[in-house]
Amino acid sequence: MDCRTVVAFLMRHGDKKVEHGRPQDALSELGIRQVEASARTHLAGVSIVAVAHSEMERAQQTARIAMRATNQEPFWWLQDEAFGFAAAACDAVPDFPMPSALAALKVRGITEPTVWDLLMEWPPAWLLRGQTIVGLKNLARQVLASTPTLGDAPLTMFVAGHSPGLDMVALDPRTFPRMGEADFMKVTMEVPVGDGPVSIVKTEYLQCPKGVD
Repeated sequence: MDCRTVVAFLMRHGDKKVEHGRPQDALSELGIRQVEASARTHLAGVSIVAVAHSEMERAQQTARIAMRATNQEPFWWLQDEAFGFAAAACDAVPDFPMPSALAALKVRGITEPTVWDLLMEWPPAWLLRGQTIVGLKNLARQVLASTPTLGDAPLTMFVAGHSPGLDMVALDPRTFPRMGEADFMKVTMEVPVGDGPVSIVKTEYLQCPKGVD
């Protein structure tokens, strides 16, 4: 089967702004610096052809800041609910807040959960896993179909979103850590030129540089 390699850099948004004790849907000054530092570290030498982000403002900000910090000029830009919390917010999902799941994990002595810990403790994570994987594979197909031919080099795209969410894509959830602020996951996919399934063949954790303040 004739396939092309598509690489996706998935980035969790940076630190959120807090006003009057309440988190806001926007990046703080620290969050902006985190995104800039992490993008410059992990996207160095990378040419992004497509950008996607969730509908949340903090994800949109993350995408804009990361692209500006690395002087990217993608061919196209997309807002996609697949990279947000749509699946976890549907009526069929029990109302079980994420903070409650994290608190339960902490009681068990788990302060740095893996993706598997979240899947086991927070049931909506399974829906987010399915939603995000399907959305990512569909995006890869769109990128391959609509991007000008660039030889045999992998096509590379960037996705800004959330955790839990983007990290649910991990091939080995038992060992993959929950993504922290401005962390990346690098996902390598094989996408058929014609019909056939998209395969995720590798997922790598790329941490935001330490010492950003």
